[in-house]
Amino acid sequence: MDTPSFLWIMLGHLLWCALLYAGLTLLRAPKIWGLFSHIHFSSDYEPKLTANLKNQFEWPLFFHIGGLLLVLNGFTSFEFWMGILFLFGRVVHTCVHVFCSSVRLRGVVFTINFLAVIVLWISMTFRF
Repeated sequence: MDTPSFLWIMLGHLLWCALLYAGLTLLRAPKIWGLFSHIHFSSDYEPKLTANLKNQFEWPLFFHIGGLLLVLNGFTSFEFWMGILFLFGRVVHTCVHVFCSSVRLRGVVFTINFLAVIVLWISMTFRF
């Protein structure tokens, strides 16, 4: 696989975070700027989205560090698919975190991200 393909996964996570920031801006717009005041957004989503956005900069940091090492040193198709699984898991985790109140389900979904990064690092470590 070529180097830019793993960068697309990393860009996908960056764009996901940008989309979350845009959503948070829309949720805060009525309160902060008085914009969209005629539309009533549920105030339940704002703290959940804020917390989820914070989560995007905790465990994913290890993914991006590993991703940089893989982009610089090459990667296997298995590592590529672990990156895809990570990105998919982040999107699903956000949906569960924001729209569902099941902490147990959120933990299960987070485990997908967690294991994808651990397996990616183990694979990379033994290969390098």
